[in-house]
Amino acid sequence: FMLSVPGWFCKAHLHGNDRASEVFLVEEDGTRWPVTVLLRNSTALMSGGWVKYVRARALDLGDEVTFELVAEAQLKVTVKRCTDPKCKEALIERQWDRANRSLKKKSKAKKYKHGSTKPKQVPRSALQASGLSKAA
Repeated sequence: FMLSVPGWFCKAHLHGNDRASEVFLVEEDGTRWPVTVLLRNSTALMSGGWVKYVRARALDLGDEVTFELVAEAQLKVTVKRCTDPKCKEALIERQWDRANRSLKKKSKAKKYKHGSTKPKQVPRSALQASGLSKAA
């Protein structure tokens, strides 16, 4: 459960060693959330602490999260909730398509034993029930 962040931004503005850096997500009321940013080549991932923030703020699919650098290793966070049901439906559809494409790629790469067949497409209801249709 990680959030991809542009690596160039992290290298330019966040301090730490070459692989990890700690930042604070700062809300308007001053609440600070520590989050670990892992640097991987040209990509950075918010990991440790990000899940806790997402759950505490009850972020959902379609919510828009904006980060603004306000000080060294401090990002002001603004959340705009998605209230349009059509927006959520479109995002769920996109997640469903991605999950099926990923499943197809994995099934092509694996060799199945004992005459088993490739997995079938994931039903939308199963995707929603598993939580894969939620944002992160």
